Amino acid sequence: NTLALALLTASGTVVLGTMMALMAERGQARLQGPLKLLAMLPIITPPFVVGLGLILLFGRAGVVNQLLESAFGIEPTRWFYGMFGVWVAQMFAFTPIAFMIMRGVVQGVAPSLEEAALTLRADRSRTFWTVTLPLLKPGLANAFLVGFIESIADFGNPVVVGGQFAVLSTEIFFAIVGAQYDQGKVASLAWILTLFALAVFVAQRGLLGKGSFTTVSGKGDSGLPMPLPDGVRRTIYAVALPWMAFTVIVYLFAFAGGFVQTWGRDYTLTLGHFKTAFALEWGQFGLQWVGTAWNSLFTTLQLAGVAAPITALLGLLIAYLLARTEFKGQGMFEFLALLAFAIPGTVLGVSYILAFNVPPLELTGTGLVIVLCFMFRNLPVGVRAGT
Repeated sequence: NTLALALLTASGTVVLGTMMALMAERGQARLQGPLKLLAMLPIITPPFVVGLGLILLFGRAGVVNQLLESAFGIEPTRWFYGMFGVWVAQMFAFTPIAFMIMRGVVQGVAPSLEEAALTLRADRSRTFWTVTLPLLKPGLANAFLVGFIESIADFGNPVVVGGQFAVLSTEIFFAIVGAQYDQGKVASLAWILTLFALAVFVAQRGLLGKGSFTTVSGKGDSGLPMPLPDGVRRTIYAVALPWMAFTVIVYLFAFAGGFVQTWGRDYTLTLGHFKTAFALEWGQFGLQWVGTAWNSLFTTLQLAGVAAPITALLGLLIAYLLARTEFKGQGMFEFLALLAFAIPGTVLGVSYILAFNVPPLELTGTGLVIVLCFMFRNLPVGVRAGT
């Protein structure tokens, strides 16, 4: 299940991300602003938000099932929960990463090469398929491998919309927190998942190296990029524009779900859910935070506020060492610094439990262990940004 899902997700995100990158760089200028905004939304929102929006749309009590029942008498089912639902959720979550990778590659294509092909009497279509697309191949391979790693490491989407569809990340989680509590099973599953992720990570670095894929010549390249061939442009618009509209709909439904009484039964508008979570009262000791969600919100902000600056500082220091200095073992040092990218979050959490569950460093159940996990998990982002 894990490998099949990863292949589907990686392939889908590469196709969609490449189409959106071409539309952003070679399409109509008025579409570039909305496209960039919608492409970034899934990155800055938690995966549970996308999963919630999809459940409100396609779940058993979702709008689509209700419309099918009222229009055609089709009984609502849990058809969305499973591999298809997880795949759609991962497409939402990881297409923006492929888009960012491919956009940089599309920007790096030298217009002079396309102009040379057009001067030699190739039409735009032939130029696109024989010049432009081959120059995108390194980026396509990079985006595919990143999508593959992200898919097998994903936990949030399978646990929200997976239903009975089991993947390694959820199996590891339920084996450590469920009634079975089988540490041996957890460790063995974690090893398998990590080996798959590391194999792809090593393949990515081996095939693509550390370099950026730009056309190198003795002087700077200039010229206007070639407009997309008519057939390619129509195909891209036919796929990417509906996907953008679908993204807007999913986020609107995730937003609207908080303002109705009971989704699927009672659509009366209410602010009761927000009052329950974030109520404030004035008592004899002053303002009191009586809502049920205040504690978790403050804890979230506190842990993020501690982890973020430390991770950024550590990432910048490592990036400085890698970019501005030379020393023995530099390649291995960089590999270890970026290793957290290839280790699934579930595996990382389990390893911290096994490492810090006994004295003298008994950190399990404390905020410190979460900060450490955040730091290690997100360190590659700081290193890459700093580099």
